[in-house]
Amino acid sequence: AHGVFADAMVFLLSTRPMSTRELHRKLKELLPDLCDDSTELVINGQHFGKKWKHIVRNAQVFLRRKDAIQLIGKEWHVKVS
Repeated sequence: AHGVFADAMVFLLSTRPMSTRELHRKLKELLPDLCDDSTELVINGQHFGKKWKHIVRNAQVFLRRKDAIQLIGKEWHVKVS
């Protein structure tokens, strides 16, 4: 799922910059089967929100560290090489 979200994120951001909140909406439209709102991320009894949003965050961190995307203000952008 991580790779699918990363690829989808680069695809969406190549159309225009987006906030994380907007990216969540667009990813849910694009990949409804992977964006299951009924599954919570729970670690040691503590709830951390939707599991799929945690995977999206991991994909954002991966892409940022790979220097493929960057956060400018409150919007994510694809970095042009």
